[in-house]
Amino acid sequence: SPDGSLVASGSADETVRLWEVSSGTERALLRGHTNDVQGVAFSHDGSLLASCGSDVNVMLWDLESGTAIAVLEGHTAEVNEVAFSPDGTLLASGGEDTTVRLWDTVSGEVKRVLRGHTRAVDGVAFSPDGKWLAAVSHPGEVRIWDAADGKLLHALKSPPEDSITDGGSVCFSPDSKRLATGPRRVPIAST
Repeated sequence: SPDGSLVASGSADETVRLWEVSSGTERALLRGHTNDVQGVAFSHDGSLLASCGSDVNVMLWDLESGTAIAVLEGHTAEVNEVAFSPDGTLLASGGEDTTVRLWDTVSGEVKRVLRGHTRAVDGVAFSPDGKWLAAVSHPGEVRIWDAADGKLLHALKSPPEDSITDGGSVCFSPDSKRLATGPRRVPIAST
């Protein structure tokens, strides 16, 4: 969460859980998805949580009450990632249907559908200044749009030897001048 007190996790058991960082205890169990939960994101003011998953839905949760306030429908395949705009008025979602959808967080209506990716969209991120929205898909395809009007600004592709091989994450630097991409799921080995 923005204040560092909570961690949200999505699971194959169709739930979203909120965990207290200080104690490691579960604070809330959010039910509403009907398949694996693939992504979660806090709004920048900490009042909302978004989740998405294999059930093709995006859900908005009120964190004070722990209740679902909206089910956002429109994707036609699994939804992989969600991200709030810095001012909290927009939510971006990217999915297996190769689209990025921008949702109004108050009305729950889709404001625009961004197309152009040739593969599943695995990661989405707004720039910290709120001007741009970036999305990444395998293999190493990154598109950057103007967040206000949805105009495509840049279409980038990494060389084959540098391509993202298992999904992807994307994030902007704090000054919004640089963009980083990398694997979404990093295997963790234990000994």
